[in-house]
Amino acid sequence: MGPLEHLTGGGGSTGLPKTSTEQDGVPGTVFYQRMQSWLKITASYTGPIDGVPGTSTYAALQRAMRTYGYTGPVDGAMGPNSWRRFAAFLNDDTWD
Repeated sequence: MGPLEHLTGGGGSTGLPKTSTEQDGVPGTVFYQRMQSWLKITASYTGPIDGVPGTSTYAALQRAMRTYGYTGPVDGAMGPNSWRRFAAFLNDDTWD
């Protein structure tokens, strides 16, 4: 299952409710809970699964995106390039 499917609730049950991001495109608490859960599995995220992204969530996201072509710093600060790569990362189906 790719990150977008995991983050939006596709595939198997994760115990988290569906996210509204599928409907309105705006990431909310459930979206970030799903992200943190996925990052715990794939990118050594050790922070809470609370749906409140912070520096450790973003650093884990940047580490995860390295596998998929992200070349920026892993500093936990999401600048325009990190966000641009994240959008491409979510829509990249070539590695599913």
